Amino acid sequence: MPSKKTFPVRVTHLRQGVLMRLADARLVECRVAGGQVGVLPGHVPWMSALEPGILRVHTHRRVHELVVSGGLVRVTPEGRVACLVRDVFDADHADVGELRRQVDELEALRPDREGVDASWERDLCWQRLCLEAVERHLTSFTGVDHEEEEE
Repeated sequence: MPSKKTFPVRVTHLRQGVLMRLADARLVECRVAGGQVGVLPGHVPWMSALEPGILRVHTHRRVHELVVSGGLVRVTPEGRVACLVRDVFDADHADVGELRRQVDELEALRPDREGVDASWERDLCWQRLCLEAVERHLTSFTGVDHEEEEE
């Protein structure tokens, strides 16, 4: 019997509902407590807590990326992947100056290494991820827009 090459994925926000629904994922990449993981077709049933990071869903056409603050990821016995996320960062509508200010403020509050506060570390990680996403988003638009050039 041939193996299935794709699987369905649904990403749901706690308050906003379904953010993404794809029927043809080839790979899901996410960060969990144990590190970066990848889910391929035929993955065993599994569940883990999502850590702040980039959630990537690969299809044959493109790679969908969401910067998430955390949540849950689950692979069902049927091979479906369901992600429930707390917050999603929107790089299109972010203020890069404000993000840099927030990262600088959090870094200035750095506790001594012996008593590192988990919430401080999580907040700093989230703000850095958001800033990196905005900077990556901005640099992707610094090239020449060939569509405008041809008009």
